[in-house]
Amino acid sequence: MSKKLLLLPVLLLSALLLASCGGDDENGGDNEGGAALSTEAYAEQVSDEMADFEQEFRDLGAAAANPENADEYVAAVQDIQDRLTETAENLDGIEPPEEAADIHARLTKVFRDLEAAYGEIIEAVQSENRKEIANAVANLQTTTEAFQAEVTEIATESKDAGFPIEHLAPTSE
Repeated sequence: MSKKLLLLPVLLLSALLLASCGGDDENGGDNEGGAALSTEAYAEQVSDEMADFEQEFRDLGAAAANPENADEYVAAVQDIQDRLTETAENLDGIEPPEEAADIHARLTKVFRDLEAAYGEIIEAVQSENRKEIANAVANLQTTTEAFQAEVTEIATESKDAGFPIEHLAPTSE
């Protein structure tokens, strides 16, 4: 096994930890007319988005668990990054009510941040530079922890504000 493949268990652990967070909805960008949603409709739409993401992310993480070579691993990580991109784009298509604007911006940002961290993994593995791989792994771990902390906080804040977003964190209902 090559040395770069030895780092795969660390990456997969990060992916599995993230899988307990969630969200995607194919209708995420279906807010016709660009008008802000009610808090109830917003919470429902984002919760659906997060539920879809959560399930698909688990499936993608399982697919990435046993690559036979670096190319298979890069393809699996690319699939995860693509899913993060899709979720961020779906969130961008949702017009939140004013009282959810900050939460929504933060949620979209953490998906974009995680998407970028997975991109760094792809670039590092393709470079075959051990130091770049190690740095990308460390960044993914840090970004994953920040993602988990932020979505947990967002879940709590949205619930406290009266528009609970489900499927964000293990503590959300």
